[in-house]
Amino acid sequence: LSPVPSLLGTTGVIVGAPEQSGAALALDASYAYWDDPYEKTINRIARGGSAPEVIGTYIRATEPPTVYDGVIAVDATSLYRAGREVVKMPKGGGASVTLATASDCCDEYSIAVDATSVYWIDGGAVMKTPIVGGASVTLATLGPTSSSCVAVDASDVYVGMDGAIVRVPIEGGAAELVAPGILNPTSIAVDGTSVYWADANIDDGGNGRVRNSRVMKASK
Repeated sequence: LSPVPSLLGTTGVIVGAPEQSGAALALDASYAYWDDPYEKTINRIARGGSAPEVIGTYIRATEPPTVYDGVIAVDATSLYRAGREVVKMPKGGGASVTLATASDCCDEYSIAVDATSVYWIDGGAVMKTPIVGGASVTLATLGPTSSSCVAVDASDVYVGMDGAIVRVPIEGGAAELVAPGILNPTSIAVDGTSVYWADANIDDGGNGRVRNSRVMKASK
C-alpha cells in the first residue's frame, strides 16, 4: 500500500504484499483496510504506517480467487464486504454478521454505504440493505452487466456499468442516464456537484492487462 499526498508529492510504501494479493481497499481517518482473497482475510494498517492486523476472515466466492474476489466499504464503526454474501464486521475486528445473500455473485466492484444502508449489485439489480439488518429492497433492475461499481450521496445511487453511468433514487425508481459511452468503469465516487469514475479498456488476452485507463468526471 502506497499513500500519495493530496497534492503531488512522494509516495511511500506502508506495507508490502505478495503480487495480486490486495483486491479491495477502503480508508477512514486512521486506517487503510484491504481484502486479501488469497489468504481470505480482511486486514488493516495505520495510515501513518504500523504492523498490519488481520481483523477478519471469510470463505471465498470463487476457487481459485480472482483479483476482484470481493469489495469493501467502511463507515464510522463497521466494515462491509460484498462477495457471495454482504457481511458486516467491527472495524477493530470481531465476529461478522451476514446482512444479505446474493442470488448471483455480488458484482466484483460494487458496494457503498451511507448512514442507514449498504448498496450493492446482484446480477444487474441495484440492492439496498439496512446496516442494522433486515430485508433487502431492489431499487432498480439494470439487466446483466459484467462491470458495475456503485457510489451513493444523499439522494441517489450512482452505478457504473458497461456503456454508461446511471443514477437511481435511494428510495427506488427508474434509472436516469448520467454519462453515456463508458467502456469499462471499475470505480466510482461522488461529491456535491460531480461524479467521477475510472474507465478502463481491458485486454483479456489471458492476463487481464489494462491497456488504457482514464479518470473521468461529469456533472450530477
